[in-house]
Amino acid sequence: MEAKQKCKCSYPTEHGCKLEGKYKQSFEIINEQEAHVDLLFCQYHHLIVVGGHFKAKIIKASQNLLGEKKAFNFELIGPLNEVEIAEQVMGAREMMKEFKSDNK
Repeated sequence: MEAKQKCKCSYPTEHGCKLEGKYKQSFEIINEQEAHVDLLFCQYHHLIVVGGHFKAKIIKASQNLLGEKKAFNFELIGPLNEVEIAEQVMGAREMMKEFKSDNK
């Protein structure tokens, strides 16, 4: 019996998201005309990238002798700094809730 290969979440974090990619999202490729790519994300990062604020960029595409492209790697382009700031604010709010509930 053949084992299923699990694909990692495609969201670019400092050390890479370690969760399994289960949700597919399509992105326009900015350095290729009329092209799109489907990338996999964990549930949390899928909720961040939906909405059209992100695009993708091909960062590596090798070709075989017939000129067919293969072995693509993609970079997610979007408001990554803004998402990071929003996550920090959300984390701070959660911590404040914890402090308030501990002081009761």
